[in-house]
Amino acid sequence: LQLNEVNVQFLSYWDSVDPVVAKKHLVTGQIPGHAQEFETAFALTLFPENVRAEALRDQPDQTPAKATAESGRALFNLY
Repeated sequence: LQLNEVNVQFLSYWDSVDPVVAKKHLVTGQIPGHAQEFETAFALTLFPENVRAEALRDQPDQTPAKATAESGRALFNLY
């Protein structure tokens, strides 16, 4: 696949991952989920310095805290 064959101008990054396959790497199975496990896993893998781990623990919604760098790597490798 050549990069110039794909127009990603209006494509969200999560739209290029098969949700059935991606869900195998998620505890919650929620995809995409803004600032939830899916996106947090990506962040833990790609730019962990920007993830505030203490903030994850203090949220009423604990879904983002289920993310791991390992699941983020697995998801990233699906691309």
